[in-house]
Amino acid sequence: MDIAELQRILSDRGVRPRAFSVEGIGADHEQYRLERSGGVWRTYYYERGNMNALREFPDEDEACRYFLEVLLNDPTTRR
Repeated sequence: MDIAELQRILSDRGVRPRAFSVEGIGADHEQYRLERSGGVWRTYYYERGNMNALREFPDEDEACRYFLEVLLNDPTTRR
């Protein structure tokens, strides 16, 4: 899975765009984030300037799959 596919699935599943940010696009105060940093992909929940539940992945596919799972398992991300 890549970022484009991830974003299509999130849209199809009704995940609010403000609930997440991918590669800094749509970055807001409190949300789930997915970004590339050096040679790794990071997922975390950004709140009050802190990266909570930080996870790192070696490739885009694994990071996108995990990020999708997290967002779909949180009912507050839906419209």
